[in-house]
Amino acid sequence: DPTRPPPSFSSPEAETAVSGRVPVLQSVLLGKGRRTAILDGRVYREGEAIGDYKLGKITRKEVRLNGPDGELILRLPSPAGNLEKKRTRR
Repeated sequence: DPTRPPPSFSSPEAETAVSGRVPVLQSVLLGKGRRTAILDGRVYREGEAIGDYKLGKITRKEVRLNGPDGELILRLPSPAGNLEKKRTRR
């Protein structure tokens, strides 16, 4: 399955590695009554703990984490092939 995270993401070492560092936002999944985000290969819902952080609001392009240093906003990267070109009128 090409969408399955590498085995290292599910190892105990990977779980403890989240503590003390900023997690990596990989995907956001939104549906009726469901907001989840994939960080470091694991699925999280709003309000769940991620190491030293608590997952706040999940939106289409970002997630907000509350941690020891305050709020942290993680944004999804824009795919390079998704760039818009300006159209000129003729």
